[in-house]
Amino acid sequence: QDATPTGMYVKPDGTKMYILGDATDAVYQYNLPTPWSLTGATYDSVSFGVKGSGEYGVNYSLTFKPDGTKMYVGQGQLYQYTLSTPWDITTAVLSDHNFSTEWYSYDTPSRGYAFSSTGTKLYLGKAIRVDEERITQWSVSTPWDVSNLYASTAFNGDISMAVSPDGNTVVGYYRSDPSSSDDDQFIVHRRNAGVWSVYATLPGIGNVTRGFGIVEVSNNGRYIFMPEISTNDAINVYEDQLDGTYALINNTIPATTSLTNLSISDDGTLLSFGNIIYRQSDATTWTLEQTVTGDLSTWFLSDPDHCQISGDGSRILVHKSNRTNYDGYKANCSYTGQEKQVWKYNGSSWVPEGVLPLSSIVDI
Repeated sequence: QDATPTGMYVKPDGTKMYILGDATDAVYQYNLPTPWSLTGATYDSVSFGVKGSGEYGVNYSLTFKPDGTKMYVGQGQLYQYTLSTPWDITTAVLSDHNFSTEWYSYDTPSRGYAFSSTGTKLYLGKAIRVDEERITQWSVSTPWDVSNLYASTAFNGDISMAVSPDGNTVVGYYRSDPSSSDDDQFIVHRRNAGVWSVYATLPGIGNVTRGFGIVEVSNNGRYIFMPEISTNDAINVYEDQLDGTYALINNTIPATTSLTNLSISDDGTLLSFGNIIYRQSDATTWTLEQTVTGDLSTWFLSDPDHCQISGDGSRILVHKSNRTNYDGYKANCSYTGQEKQVWKYNGSSWVPEGVLPLSSIVDI
């Protein structure tokens, strides 16, 4: 329905999926006949046109209030819509309760937005700028109403960040000067009794091209995974020592310069990049479990672009696009084909479950 989808949300019961399209400035609704499974997903022929993205350039993100009565579209400003009928996007009305994330004339818009489960906190990821590269936490005085926000916590992290599934650990890849990698570092923030503070600092990777600042963190912040490409060509695994420090426990999981995405299960025992899957076999070892290959398409599993493991580790979503004329800018990039495959663990191996022919990166 849209050539450049940029946002995705799944209804809490897993029966509906909503895709935000940037090219058409619209939200599209899909039906999932088997909850939380992409197999058999169909377009409901239901869409809603959102406020045009021309003022801020791109529709960046989409999310909903869990009861389906509010929808939020991030376009630099975070636009809030009220749905008179829950989950019926055709009943959405733009509210005057919107929130601008461009605080200065030279500033760039936030590109990532996430609410806490209660709607009392909002997290924004800022684009890269000197002295303004960070993740900010905002308190929402009236839950789910973005007109009542005030900044409560700022996290260092200008290149990338990761939040643990339990929401109590934030890891940010930080450089005070984005043009230099001399002072890069990973800063671990930990929440204790509702208060955030810096818990630990890990050495940086020296050059942003090594792993592109990718980082993942497991539940309770126990494990932190980060690729280091061109020096060690491996994924470094750090473990919390419970004393304000992390120790490197594994640096032998092979990685290559083609690595652009890393995903882990909530507990950190399973990780994948592209179509390669590793599982934790003992306290400090992750062993190659399977390189998934199959015949769901003729071109798919060669250098996949993106992967996502479900929290429980039962499924993996892998995304692939064939890009031509790519020079680093989306406007100059054409696609000859795009596809997503869902793989399911059957207790002994990973097997293909289905194909979703959508052209954006989505989460499961």
